[in-house]
Amino acid sequence: NFRNNGFISASTTSAGDGGNITVQAPNTLQLDGQGKVSVTTSGSGNAGTIAIGAQAVTLKNGVEISASTTGAGQGGQINLNGDRLDIQSGSQINTSTSSAGQAGSIDIQLTDALTIDGPGSGIFADGESQATGNSGNIFIDPPLVSLTNGAQISANNQGSGVGGNITLFAGDLVLDNGGIFAQTASNQGGNITLAIADRLIFLGNGQISATAGTAQAGGDGGNITINANQIFGDLYGNNQISANAFTGNGGNITISANYLFGFAVGDAPFPLSTITASSNFGFDGNIILDIPDLNPLRGVDR
Repeated sequence: NFRNNGFISASTTSAGDGGNITVQAPNTLQLDGQGKVSVTTSGSGNAGTIAIGAQAVTLKNGVEISASTTGAGQGGQINLNGDRLDIQSGSQINTSTSSAGQAGSIDIQLTDALTIDGPGSGIFADGESQATGNSGNIFIDPPLVSLTNGAQISANNQGSGVGGNITLFAGDLVLDNGGIFAQTASNQGGNITLAIADRLIFLGNGQISATAGTAQAGGDGGNITINANQIFGDLYGNNQISANAFTGNGGNITISANYLFGFAVGDAPFPLSTITASSNFGFDGNIILDIPDLNPLRGVDR
């Protein structure tokens, strides 16, 4: 257990690189409270690596695992291996950048499930609003992923950098007011690749977005590639799969599945669930659907 503002750090504030932190727990690792495990950098040195291995890892009540950068150095690497990872109540795994350094990367491999719940909870390799560095990349591989109540997996860039890439392998992916984002304010959106062996389920207000130009600026939308057995949504649930742009070109969306239910293709009024790759002032992107059974009027009940 790790409670009540505990702090473990191997960070750097100057030209030297940060250190590494390795945590191995035979059974359960619980980090609880406003504490932090950190290998961040605020100087020109690069952040280090955090490696965590445990059967079950729980992060709750705002705890943060961070390999981020606020300087010219590069963000670090976070590797987590185990059976389950539960991220709750505003807790984060974070390798973001708020300066010139590039955000770090995150690699999570699990044999059971990843559940993320609550606003502010998530896995982030973002570029913050003042960042000039690029966002980082995220790789996730568990049998089940569930994002609920505002939870996010994000490689956004709200500064001037490029969005990061997100690759996710899962048996089932459930989005219930949760989302996966590689959006940018003014540069190229990141790419999102989802390989879902069984079901991708949208239960309402679920988002998968590689939209660019969210600040009404340039940048082409990123590409979204989804391979799944079945994709279920609520047509009136305001679910969105989007690779839009403002002055740049829309990205490409490629979806291969045996079934796709509960989505309209192209712009449609709220609260319809949509798949869009449009641009306000550039060229629209391509939407390629390889789906033998496409039925927007059927979906999944809550």
